[in-house]
Amino acid sequence: MPHELAGKPAPTSILIDVDRLTNAYFSKEPDLSDPEQLVSFGTSGHRGSSLAGSFNQSHILAITQAICDWRKQEGITGRSFSARTRTRCHGRPSRPPWRSWPPTMWTL
Repeated sequence: MPHELAGKPAPTSILIDVDRLTNAYFSKEPDLSDPEQLVSFGTSGHRGSSLAGSFNQSHILAITQAICDWRKQEGITGRSFSARTRTRCHGRPSRPPWRSWPPTMWTL
């Protein structure tokens, strides 16, 4: 059964403030004494919100550093690529990544 809002414009009451989320992503630092703000992975990756201090730039940097440290410890050399993807609610890409935006990649 489709959701009651399917095919309709979203009501103002459920819209997010993108500028507020973006500002919190870059400016809010996680409280390391709060378990809710530490990096935590679910079945589909990291879960969190920049407003709650549980997903921000510090988290991305910590995850990237952990990957680099692990690769070094295991003697793994060479390039490592990471990319972001956009997905729908069901975890399937809404369109092939090469058609929607240039993926962000880092060489680790």
